[in-house]
Amino acid sequence: MLKGSYTKYFKFQSLVTVDDLHRINEYLHSRCDKVIYNFETSDGADYDADVIENIIGYSNPSNAKIERITMIAQNNGTYSAHNHIVVKFYNRGRWDSSASLYISDANSDEIAAISKDLGIIIEQTKTDYSWMYSRWFFLFLNLLLSVIVTISLNIYIVPFIKDNNASWWLQTFMLQMIILVPLFLGVVRIIEWAYPETVFNIGAQKSYYNKLLNRRKAVLGSIFTIILGVISSILVTKFF
Repeated sequence: MLKGSYTKYFKFQSLVTVDDLHRINEYLHSRCDKVIYNFETSDGADYDADVIENIIGYSNPSNAKIERITMIAQNNGTYSAHNHIVVKFYNRGRWDSSASLYISDANSDEIAAISKDLGIIIEQTKTDYSWMYSRWFFLFLNLLLSVIVTISLNIYIVPFIKDNNASWWLQTFMLQMIILVPLFLGVVRIIEWAYPETVFNIGAQKSYYNKLLNRRKAVLGSIFTIILGVISSILVTKFF
């Protein structure tokens, strides 16, 4: 029977919870004799763990928060290149992926079954705001801000510099870039602040996650207020 390996990388923003780790741990134990664990923290430390409770019970403070979790399921009692499954969760702010799955020395039926079962659990860590990190959203955001800045300049600035000024369009364009670039970068930074790419919702980071929820309410409220204010100002200036 043919045997091979399988690798998949998951590239989305993730929220990894205690329940997610328990589900993966139970599945790995159902497939292999032994599971070993490792996790890295933001202060540069690297820890090996004997049981999943060592990771779940970690205090996870902000100055030494979890950056990567590795779970290795193996047969024959030793870690080797044969008969093992590796699941990793990453802080996507540092790595390109938020999770990865590796299966070794398995036949096609095993690969299909394991990749499907674990894939479902890993996909459940995907946040509901992952779309905010897509290239299409950033293109839309850039277009939206460009439209707002352009309309605002044409209403409030252009009428004052257009008369007897042959280069008014160049001055307007330069002013638009001066405003648009820092505005776009500022909005992106606010998104990253309120919607981080990866959260390991363990220990002290549970309270951090609750703070994030309040941040998001404040950010959404501010954005809505600003957009409504700009639209109202434009309508008043144009029609009244």
